[in-house]
Amino acid sequence: MAEPMVKDKVGKFKNFTGYLGHPLAWVLPALALLTFIGSWAAVFPQSIVENWYARTIFPAISAIAARFAGVLTLSWFDVWIPLGLAVVVFALRGKRYLVLVNAAAALYLIFFWTWGLNYHRQ
Repeated sequence: MAEPMVKDKVGKFKNFTGYLGHPLAWVLPALALLTFIGSWAAVFPQSIVENWYARTIFPAISAIAARFAGVLTLSWFDVWIPLGLAVVVFALRGKRYLVLVNAAAALYLIFFWTWGLNYHRQ
């Protein structure tokens, strides 16, 4: 059977779906965007952040982070930079842009909900 002379047309957003074509692939970016807008619009009440987050949840997060920080004799940032570059190269070479979008969204959400909420304290 002969192959067609013209390739099938591909939608512009095919590279954004890749193997993450499932509708849930946009959940993390949507949550990150909502969190960013909520932070910018100051929807997190300072009193709740101060009394609930800063005095109960953040000390627990900080204690867990301190345990991980002491595991290596070098900075965790020195570990994450090469891993992050590898993910970027992998995603760009395979034109898997949604992988980058989801990775950036996940990193933003982790940062905001473990440390960034402190910027909304009184």
